[in-house]
Amino acid sequence: MPIIHATEFSEDEIFSGVRSRPMVNSSLGSPSMTINQITIAPTATIPAHIHPSHEEVLIIVEGIFSYELEKENGILTNGDTILIPPQQRHQIVNISDIIGTVIAIFPVAVPERIIVD
Repeated sequence: MPIIHATEFSEDEIFSGVRSRPMVNSSLGSPSMTINQITIAPTATIPAHIHPSHEEVLIIVEGIFSYELEKENGILTNGDTILIPPQQRHQIVNISDIIGTVIAIFPVAVPERIIVD
């Protein structure tokens, strides 16, 4: 079983106030899945987007987030999980006063994201 140490993670700012650190992906040895730890500053947004051919699972580790999933809106907090089907427009916004943490899981080695209005 491969062990991936935290020191092997590189972190990138993917949107303003949003940083992503891969935990598992093709460059870390997985041919079929991606898991990212995402930190989101207060008021920062992962903008509306879709994944055309795969689903996504978001697990809220810390923080309070508003979300949009197609025409549904709501609040997510610690321990909540959201399953996002392929081609479903979605976004989240950190509405807490702390840096929020989310785990994003994709059943593909290279997730595809298309920003939409």
